[in-house]
Amino acid sequence: GLYANIHTLNAPAGEVRGQLLPEINNFPNAATITSPKVTDTVKVDGRLKDSTANVTWSAATDPDGNPVIYKIQGSIVPNFAILTTSVLGPLTTFKTTFGALDTLLSSLFVPVGGSLTLYERVITSDGSLNTIGTTSSVTLVRALTTHVADAFAKSFSMIVYPVPTYQNAIIEINAIKATNLDMNIIDVAGRLEHREKINVTTGINRFNVDLSGYNTGTHFIQLSQRGAQVAYFKIVKQ
Repeated sequence: GLYANIHTLNAPAGEVRGQLLPEINNFPNAATITSPKVTDTVKVDGRLKDSTANVTWSAATDPDGNPVIYKIQGSIVPNFAILTTSVLGPLTTFKTTFGALDTLLSSLFVPVGGSLTLYERVITSDGSLNTIGTTSSVTLVRALTTHVADAFAKSFSMIVYPVPTYQNAIIEINAIKATNLDMNIIDVAGRLEHREKINVTTGINRFNVDLSGYNTGTHFIQLSQRGAQVAYFKIVKQ
């Protein structure tokens, strides 16, 4: 085939490139993301930095029998104007770590307990033509990080959601032993807005925090055990 490189005054080195093939070349088939599913929520535990999170998709074929490669793209907007992930290769699985995801969430200013919708799609290529697959999405929740005391974290895992919230926030604690905690809600000026004791039982506990009477903006949930702070979370009321 022939190779074309178009030069312009603004880009004399060439800015548009393409191939003239001697025969018809068909687009490869699309690939579909199979995991995680659209309804899935991934809790990113920042303490388990080496734990892996995988994205898998169906294998695609090319009608002309050409080898197929894939590009997995991730974005925080559904039109993919802002890309967070772009990886090219022949495999049908993309592997990342909780550490990398926690770094991503932190860079996007997602607080501990906050969540983010990540849009994903796979682009199939035969080297000349590309086919964009259907957009999928997954909710990433930024769970435990160093905001939770290490000793406490050995027996408990917790998240606060949704962030932002309009009226209610949920504190979800998964405990391997029962305990009592003191919960304080503090505004950005450090003023105490609410205080109560919560009883944590073995297993999954969910505590509703009614924010209907609070001002819009940022608040903090502080959890203490026997006078020592063990965790704090940022919540945003809209």
